[in-house]
Amino acid sequence: MVAALLSAMQEKKAFRDVGLGPVGFLKAYTYVCLWMLGSFLGSLLVLPFALLGFDVKKFVIQHVEYNIAMWLCRFLLGPVQVNGLSNLPPVSNSGKPVVYVMNHQSMVDIIVLYFLRRRSVWIAKKSVCYLPGVGGIMLLAGHILLDRKGKGSIKQMYKKADEKLKRGYDIFIFPQGTRERTITLPFKHGGFSIAMESQCDIIPVSIFIEGSAWKSLFPILASKPIATLTVHKKLEISKYSNDDKGKESLMSDSFDAIYSVLEKKKWEGEKFQKRVVRK
Repeated sequence: MVAALLSAMQEKKAFRDVGLGPVGFLKAYTYVCLWMLGSFLGSLLVLPFALLGFDVKKFVIQHVEYNIAMWLCRFLLGPVQVNGLSNLPPVSNSGKPVVYVMNHQSMVDIIVLYFLRRRSVWIAKKSVCYLPGVGGIMLLAGHILLDRKGKGSIKQMYKKADEKLKRGYDIFIFPQGTRERTITLPFKHGGFSIAMESQCDIIPVSIFIEGSAWKSLFPILASKPIATLTVHKKLEISKYSNDDKGKESLMSDSFDAIYSVLEKKKWEGEKFQKRVVRK
């Protein structure tokens, strides 16, 4: 499938520091194919209820997408370790929603974040919809799709994010905008502007994907965790001034929290170049 092949090639580029090799490339290709297949079957399951007028968004996020993610990790990728679970607020209809910001290393990031068991929507680039099956499930779940080239799309993103937060959904966003392992990209302000405007707290999450994640022989052989998520303490929005200076401080604190863990990983052998900080 062309879409799966292109995605695997993008992942190969992201892992240029360690290389994928033939096994890794085949595994990345298989991963995308299974992700699309699972999403397509999930869409077929839910679509009739959506057409009958039922609100299926929460079910898709918390059950369909969650089980696709668990299935992919259990039978193809390997175990995932989560640190800092005590920093996660309880999922409840009365709880205050949160904006989660994460670094972006791999296409695996999306799948492993379902281990946090949040009722959340993604802010994702619109091109993801062109993946067969994946586009359908994202539309049924009500995720927010962004066309980076259109100013109107950005305005719509802010509007939809505010609506989702008011309805009790958390927001997941990669403020770096694209996946990158070898250079630490600066954060863009979109997710932080959403938090400021809605007065929602931010929880930074560090994602570390092992360089050997794609090259392991799991599930044939046992594997160490292929990914480690570290949930950091909540950044309370009330402690930041509601202006550009406050937003910059919020971005800086989020960046420092996320990379406090990843810098330690660098000392253990990962090849990160000098971080690039947004001025």
